[in-house]
Amino acid sequence: MTLREIFAGVAVGLLAGCAGCPELCDPQDERPGFLVDPACAEPYRVKLQIIEPDEEVALSAGQSLPVPPRVRVVLDGASDIPLEGARVRFQVVQGGGTLSGGGVSGPTVDVHTDAQGEASVGWQVGPVPGVNQLRVEVPTTDLHLGDAPVGLAFGSPAIITAQASVRVAASIVKQAGDSGAAQAGTPLPVRPRVRLSDELGALPGQMVRFEVRNGGGSITGSPTVTTDASGEADVEWVLGQGAGTYNNRLAAIVDDDPELEVEFVASGIAGPAVILVPITPATQTAQAGADAPLPPRVRLADQFDNSVVGVDVTFTVGATGGTVDDAPQVVIATDASGIAAVGRWTLGSAPGTYDVAAEVFGPEAGTINGNPASFAATATPAHGPPVSMAVAQGEGQSLVVGQAVQVLPAVRVADAQDRPVPGVVLLFTAGFDSGVIRGGTATTDASGIATLGGWTLGPMAGTQYVIVTPPSGSGIAPANLAVSVTAVPAAPRTIVKVAGDNQVVPPGVAVPVRPTVEVRDQFGNPVPGVSVDFAIESGGGSVSGGSQTTDGLGRARVGGWTLGPAVGTNLLVAMVPPPAGNAMAVSMVVFTATGSGGAGVAGERP
Repeated sequence: MTLREIFAGVAVGLLAGCAGCPELCDPQDERPGFLVDPACAEPYRVKLQIIEPDEEVALSAGQSLPVPPRVRVVLDGASDIPLEGARVRFQVVQGGGTLSGGGVSGPTVDVHTDAQGEASVGWQVGPVPGVNQLRVEVPTTDLHLGDAPVGLAFGSPAIITAQASVRVAASIVKQAGDSGAAQAGTPLPVRPRVRLSDELGALPGQMVRFEVRNGGGSITGSPTVTTDASGEADVEWVLGQGAGTYNNRLAAIVDDDPELEVEFVASGIAGPAVILVPITPATQTAQAGADAPLPPRVRLADQFDNSVVGVDVTFTVGATGGTVDDAPQVVIATDASGIAAVGRWTLGSAPGTYDVAAEVFGPEAGTINGNPASFAATATPAHGPPVSMAVAQGEGQSLVVGQAVQVLPAVRVADAQDRPVPGVVLLFTAGFDSGVIRGGTATTDASGIATLGGWTLGPMAGTQYVIVTPPSGSGIAPANLAVSVTAVPAAPRTIVKVAGDNQVVPPGVAVPVRPTVEVRDQFGNPVPGVSVDFAIESGGGSVSGGSQTTDGLGRARVGGWTLGPAVGTNLLVAMVPPPAGNAMAVSMVVFTATGSGGAGVAGERP
């Protein structure tokens, strides 16, 4: 009922001695401070009733009440008359939550009652656990019956209480600082940061524990951090002393729950070089004019012994001569292991001491310990007179006839102390049926080795060889040296009949001489290990052992051939099956046998 309607009822009551509004009159209830209608001896009283919630509400901090607060405004009397259009003020007084209603939101919201005298508002409690309170009141300054203001009897203001508990994280997400890089032993430039959320969104005030998992780094300050108003927490992460790709790992954990855990990775980068370490021994011995057995190698490292990559190291031979990589000086950058190395160090031709310096130049050179690094080698007399020669390589190979030899024969010439003798001219000669050679003369190098220029095998299968002869009167033994290889047949090319052709036997009888074939390569060499198929071509009859493999002589013999039942010519085909991908057989031959009523005639025997 609206105030206008109530006022109309009151007017009737004035004329009838309050008979029209008995529910508004209560002679037993006279409360001070309320206006009294002149015709009705009692005040008009407004009552505020809390409908929902009917008790204190418990929920998580930051959540909205599942049932919005709802109140009713009535005119108090014998029967409570709902008061429509009355303004109800909802105001958050503790906990810092937010209200929504009447088309607005904020800590204070005014809502007018509906036809049932009711008003409600949405209430989201504050983000911090604890007590939240909502004050509800009906301002009487704008309530009138006629010209008389309405006094509030009781129930206003009312307090609705909600107890907000701790929110629980539902997710943890990396926000920054993952997959970064920094110099080993220094903080990561972007701090690892995570964000906690629950079903309401960002979760402030939650503890996050950061833990170094790998790399040996550390966390500056406390490893346990409380999330800020945005639900975020971060730490300063000092990487470990090692360099490497993603060699550092850091975990962020909530409540030791493996479901609420994320990991960050970071790469440690080597710092400035502080030490140059020789890897090759500082001293060694080699023959004059020869290469030192161990070329100079150095390693560049930072303060934590991490390899320093991409720094130029200059290798320079000393005043006595020699070369590094065929030059007096060479610059080589350190590799992924921090190592710089020359390929070879060749000593001078005279006996004596030779040296090489490995040095880093530039602004940082003065701060590098061990810079430059020095290497020395003592050159001994090169060799005595040559007295012996021996095969150095090429012996015992197995190659197809007619092909070029891949590992060419080489012979080493040495003195009485087995030191290599360079400069000796050796003569290479192809053996009988052993193909063609190139570069028939070769001179021993600094290692005392002379290598044949080229060798193409001959067509005959079997052992092929070259003869090496030292200079006449040189005193080198032996006087001749053979280097041999095994020449194997080439691919099958032809098949020829060897035995069992043109036999005459009675019909239905097996031939006495089993047909035999020989498979040969393009040079006529018998080819062992080749499959041969024997099959009836005409005349009927049967074959046993029709699939055979050539033996060491390249020959294959059918298991048996029985002629057909009729008098006349019988044909047997022998062929090498085609190789994979080739529809044509390598070759074939046809054996003939005659079925005769007279005496049999044996064919040619192998």
